[in-house]
Amino acid sequence: MIQRVVDAFAKGLGMVKESGSWYRHADSLVTILNLQKSQYAPRYYLNIAFWLMGLGSEGFPKENTAHVRIRLDVLLPEAADEITKLLDLGSGIGDAQREEGLRALLNSRLRPILDRTTTVEDLRQLELTGLLKGAAIRVAAREILDRASGRP
Repeated sequence: MIQRVVDAFAKGLGMVKESGSWYRHADSLVTILNLQKSQYAPRYYLNIAFWLMGLGSEGFPKENTAHVRIRLDVLLPEAADEITKLLDLGSGIGDAQREEGLRALLNSRLRPILDRTTTVEDLRQLELTGLLKGAAIRVAAREILDRASGRP
């Protein structure tokens, strides 16, 4: 059910599925959504990643090799508890409530962020707002984001 909700969400964004991940290609940025199942518990994680085309032209880069990576609960820390419960099949939430809650959260909270992040400049703006505070950012991407902002 979680996979079905994420798939419908990504498809609604115009993303393309390849090898289990969803991709949206723009001129300078590839956005990646990847639903990861925990190997230790009946729990999922939604990974959001960005590949900067200026650092290499990969058609469908793996999420774990992307230049900027963050989990949904880290991107939206004020909703982290809700996200954890929705993505944990052992949390006691019924399927209908889980599906409705996850769909609402993705559309109301994640979609606006992804809709406004289609270029490297948009990604820099996302960082300046503090939303990428907990993201893993590779050194080469950090240099590009800093250069775009005029930082030394």
